[in-house]
Amino acid sequence: MSVNLRVKRQFHPGSLSEVATLVNYLSSRGISATDTAFDIGANSGLFSLPLSSMFAEVVSVEPNIERARFLQRALPENVRVVCAACGSGNSVAVMTVPKRKDGIQLHGLGSIAKRGDAALFHTGGEPVELTEFTVPVVTVDALAKLAKGKISFLKIDVEGHEDAVLAGSETVLRDHRPILFIEIETRHGVDGVKIFEELRSLGYRCMSVNLGKLEALNTPESFAAALATPEIINFLFEPERT
Repeated sequence: MSVNLRVKRQFHPGSLSEVATLVNYLSSRGISATDTAFDIGANSGLFSLPLSSMFAEVVSVEPNIERARFLQRALPENVRVVCAACGSGNSVAVMTVPKRKDGIQLHGLGSIAKRGDAALFHTGGEPVELTEFTVPVVTVDALAKLAKGKISFLKIDVEGHEDAVLAGSETVLRDHRPILFIEIETRHGVDGVKIFEELRSLGYRCMSVNLGKLEALNTPESFAAALATPEIINFLFEPERT
């Protein structure tokens, strides 16, 4: 399956390769034609678009209203765009987005886990200003009640808020047992090894995703080593088959 991108934005250098790796992996897993996928932190739709060709329904969650409106225009009808952030409870939060001096917002770095300090946003040394706005926060479990089919895939890219998203996904993880594709970076201050261990306790095994290759990570030590490798920021967690 080829990945036809209609969104012309800048992404992490390995992103297109990792999208293709994910598409190939999901194709090999025999996804049901009636299943639902969640794209949490959809940004410009890099993942939502190919997922829309594989799943009956995609729930594309993006708290930045400008990005959400773009997704509504750009993505197919089977993608439901939700303008909100995901977290551990239903509430409101402040979304912080860095903005370059020329006024261009760096949407892909927006986060509800960071506030007030431009140094928290890793922009390659480029000076930035911060834009803040209030966004609704919902749990994945709450959104799941509106899903049309079994939720068999969750992609999570939330710039340091991964643990909160997973905390709000307890019912989905238990009842639906979805495959997880999670961006985890130590630069955001998240405890990645804790996430690994919590998911392993729920019966998930982990693989790193790196330029077209999947490598099994069976221990906290091997996960920590992968996490310390700058080129590796994405991880697949698949439920063990019973």
